[in-house]
Amino acid sequence: MPADREVTLLHRLGSGLEVCFRHLAEACASGAAKDPGDWWARYAAAVLNGWELREPTSCDRNQLLLPFARPHRLRASLFAAPGSGVGGRGQIDVLVQVWADTEFASYSHGTPLSFRVVDGARPIPPDVWRELREAAAAMAEWAPSARILLCGHPNPFAYEPPAVLRDEAIYALPPILLAGSKVPPRGMSGIRAGTLAWELASGSIGDPLLGGTRAESLDEFLVEFQVRHILRLHMMQPT
Repeated sequence: MPADREVTLLHRLGSGLEVCFRHLAEACASGAAKDPGDWWARYAAAVLNGWELREPTSCDRNQLLLPFARPHRLRASLFAAPGSGVGGRGQIDVLVQVWADTEFASYSHGTPLSFRVVDGARPIPPDVWRELREAAAAMAEWAPSARILLCGHPNPFAYEPPAVLRDEAIYALPPILLAGSKVPPRGMSGIRAGTLAWELASGSIGDPLLGGTRAESLDEFLVEFQVRHILRLHMMQPT
């Protein structure tokens, strides 16, 4: 791949989110991210604000798309949602909203994320497993686009068990799969956080009702779930 194409690949929303997940993995490994959801939301908002976008984001980092005629900019904003969650359905760490106002398209979508820290080398404790399944069941009913991210600490997850040739610090599961599981996952049972980054950016799993442009749909979700952070990523054309 030409060097200038490598540069272009860095200027996609999926690349930016992938960088944020990679740094979260490093922070979890060092013990710096005691609260991974809060850490990731604040870090992503700081790093991605002003990110230059040279082409739209596909759901696969290796899929090439027609670049923008002129570079776009990303505005990353972090909001609180005070008073959310009176319905008692559980907690969402970050609701990621993507707004697109590009030369190619205009749309919005949202994906709720919940982060949990578990030891990747040990079975998930029964009380943690019970809480995970209950949270996943609520998400599967109200927000099937949600993802539950398991952060391996102090040990990562085996990527090729039982022979641990490689490992993964963070992986994501859809709530319907986790809610329906009869036994806790062992090793890596979902998708890598790096893959999730491109799904978040492209909208392949995003819910248009949670994008934030339809206030009544988002309000209903905020009544049911306590949302700690809303991370809004707005792709904007140059002025």
